[in-house]
Amino acid sequence: VIRSREPRGEFVLSKVPEGKPAPKSLVFLSAGIGITPIVAILKHALETYIGQESKPNIYWIHGTRKKSSLPKMLLKEMKKMLKLYRKNNGETFQLIQFSKKLGNEVAEKDAGHQRIGKGRVTP
Repeated sequence: VIRSREPRGEFVLSKVPEGKPAPKSLVFLSAGIGITPIVAILKHALETYIGQESKPNIYWIHGTRKKSSLPKMLLKEMKKMLKLYRKNNGETFQLIQFSKKLGNEVAEKDAGHQRIGKGRVTP
């Protein structure tokens, strides 16, 4: 169970000290407009670790009401970066969950790396 409160504090990705291995995994959770700071941090993480031998697995879970509320250009850029990270031997997984019905759209899977589903993100 993950309990959350309103956003506050600093939105930063801590630097790994020199000589220390990368963390095993990085998990990013966002919902609605909260996609904005998470995408910036996720992009920084991908750029930081892409050239390193030791790479964390990167998981991104985002909840939103409907597909039309997703910023298309931002999502397109992130999909491209996640693909590049995988191409350089990094592991990623992205889940986008819609709370409203998808209509004629169906849940998608992109080679096991991306899933788009419907229903609330609940435990």
